[in-house]
Amino acid sequence: MARKLPLPVEARPFASLLSNVWKDMRPMMDIVLLGIAVIFFALCFAYTKAWDSL
Repeated sequence: MARKLPLPVEARPFASLLSNVWKDMRPMMDIVLLGIAVIFFALCFAYTKAWDSL
């Protein structure tokens, strides 16, 4: 089994900084993905209604 070596001291602040950025972005990403899903379904219904009227 390979043992994990600890990160160099210089790399640790960047890792914690990136971790904090991802934690802050999670709620925003959830809202963006929900918005994309709503727009997708609205476009699907509009597309179906447009083809039904032809």
